[in-house]
Formats: sequence, C-alpha cells, structure tokens
Amino acid sequence: MVKRLLFPVWLAVWLAGCSHTPPAPSPAPTGPVTALSGDTFELLGRDSTISYIPDQAKIRIGSMMRLGSEGAEFTLAPERARKMEQIMLACRPQVISLSERLTSTRALLAMEHDGIRYVASANAPPLKAAREALEAYMPRQGAIGPDHSWLMGKLEGAKGKWSVATAREKFELTGPSTDLAFRPGSSVLVVGTLKGDHVYETARIAEWFGPEKARLEVPALEARPAPASDYTRDPANGLMTSRVRILVNLKAGAGPKDLPKLLEAAGDGGRLIACWPDTLVLMLEIPDSANLQKIQAAVARLEKHPAVESAAADVAMGEAGDSFRRPER
Repeated sequence: MVKRLLFPVWLAVWLAGCSHTPPAPSPAPTGPVTALSGDTFELLGRDSTISYIPDQAKIRIGSMMRLGSEGAEFTLAPERARKMEQIMLACRPQVISLSERLTSTRALLAMEHDGIRYVASANAPPLKAAREALEAYMPRQGAIGPDHSWLMGKLEGAKGKWSVATAREKFELTGPSTDLAFRPGSSVLVVGTLKGDHVYETARIAEWFGPEKARLEVPALEARPAPASDYTRDPANGLMTSRVRILVNLKAGAGPKDLPKLLEAAGDGGRLIACWPDTLVLMLEIPDSANLQKIQAAVARLEKHPAVESAAADVAMGEAGDSFRRPER
C-alpha cells in the first residue's frame, strides 16, 4: 500500500520539475550552411592553382612553382559567390563521373566531397563552365582579377611607396603591406581593394615566381576517350600504361614552330591528337605495338628535345584498368 501511494507523489514531483526546466536549446550552427557545405574545388594549372571554398565564399590562389611560399586568398562578393556555387553544384556529379575515366593531364579539376577526393580533366566539355569560372581568377602576368580582386605586375618604387605596373595600367599601393621590403622589379601578386583612381588598398603582397608567358598560341584540341585495349600494365611500376599516347609538357616559349621536330622525335606515324594551350601540354599518338618498348623509346627521344620539359606515356585510371582506385563509397 505504501509503495502504491509513493509512486504518484514521485511522478508529480518529476513532472513539476520538468515544467520549470525547459530543455537546453540546440547549439546554433556556425558559418553558412549550403548545398556544398564541406566541399572544396580546385583548378590545377601549370603555374598556379585556384581553390574555391564554398563554406567561406573564398578564392585561394596558390603557386605551383614554389609550393607553400606564395599565394593569397580573398572573399567573393555575395552575388559572385552565389553564381560560383550554382556552377560548382551543377558540375559536382560530372567531376565524380569523369574522375573514373581520367587520363593524366596537367589541366585538372579536383573536388573534395564526402571525404573523397575526385580529380577529372578540366578540359572535358561538361566541366567547361566550372573551369572558366575558376580560370577567371588564375593569375597572369600583367593582368587584373575580376572586380580588381588582385593585380599582378612589376613592383616599382621603394618600401612605403610601392606601386605595381600591370600590362596597361599603374596602381599606387596603400595599406600596411607597403611597409614590407621587396625587390623592385620583381613580379608580385597583390590582393586588396580598388579605393580610387589607380589607388589600390593592399591586403597582401606576395612575390610570384614563374614564367611570364605560359601559353601556346594555338587552339585547344581535345582527344577522344582512350579504349582500355590501348593500355598494358607496366611491370616496372604496376600502372596501366598506354602503348600509343604520350603526354608532353613543354617549356615556356615553345610554340607551333617546334611541332615538326616533336613529331619527328615521336617516330614514324606520330601525330598530334590533343593540345591544352593554357598548360603547355600536348598529347601525341604513335602507332600501336605489342608492348611498351616502342613508346618508351619515343618518350626518351622526346625528352631530349630542347622545348620539352618532360614527357611520359599516358597512364590510365578507372575504366582503363583501375591503376588508381578511388575509396569505396
């Protein structure tokens, strides 16, 4: 009987306590929550990389010539950030799909999504809008970024009174960064805000290393997808390697004048099947053979050409033999 009487009393006390102690509110989210939350996108060029971080609406510029020593970042204007997000959201399934059929090229679009890194050819037609959106921020000697987000040119003056000369204009630099010491005449990347008629408030100045001209004056040419039958596993490294396709990275200053000698070095029947002018990369094709000896000999001859920085037989990923497996979903 006592136990039956105590139960209702205990229940009433518990309920009364609950009515006076509301549950603790859930912590408010920090930072923007978007459809691309947690993703990052990166366009890898010959000399530079452009990264877009949707959670922060930021563009980050990095150098491929001196990794970790140059670069800058800045926040996009809200309208530009919304447009960039729309483009990247639309390209996300294409990057995932195309990463399974990637052949090695230095024009790459990388994406981090759900803890997996996908890498696809930035020259693939479905990724044109994404490539162009990021490419607009790729630093070029003497150029000015969208909305004056950055300037690149020759540094003139002295500590405290710097200016930067682009291809056609000259900007007086203001802000704390002007108190830093640099070498007059050096190429610099300046990030900041245009404050007046050729007056630029500088957030950061970074010396920039790299050739002033990194482009072939020829039209872009995209190759057809390569069939898996064109690839043989190389016993030396275990990778699925093409018997017919050679990627050639050219030095700055190379041009169409060098093509006849490059084809001659590739051997009889060699032909140009792809070209990425912005990254100074060519793809050559030679007649098929039973093994890798013929293509290895062609690569060795091409690497002796004075206009060639490096050459290598194409390496397949995914469908051509799973040379590099992506993590299981």
